[in-house]
Amino acid sequence: MKTVIIICEGETEEEFCKGLLSVYLQSRCNIRVRILDGNCNWERIKNIAEKALKEEKNAFVTTLSLIHISE
Repeated sequence: MKTVIIICEGETEEEFCKGLLSVYLQSRCNIRVRILDGNCNWERIKNIAEKALKEEKNAFVTTLSLIHISE
């Protein structure tokens, strides 16, 4: 079974991935979540993605960041 590693911005995105996406995709793939916890610059995302791919060579890596809109 394939593994999808999702790099999330924070706890809200983590909850979405673990509570909804993993349930929906459980028959197709394993979902693993990594949290950025505040510092969302490209270098940090790249480092987390590279480390995740070294740990699980056949995994897919993606990111999830929800946009907060205020009026």
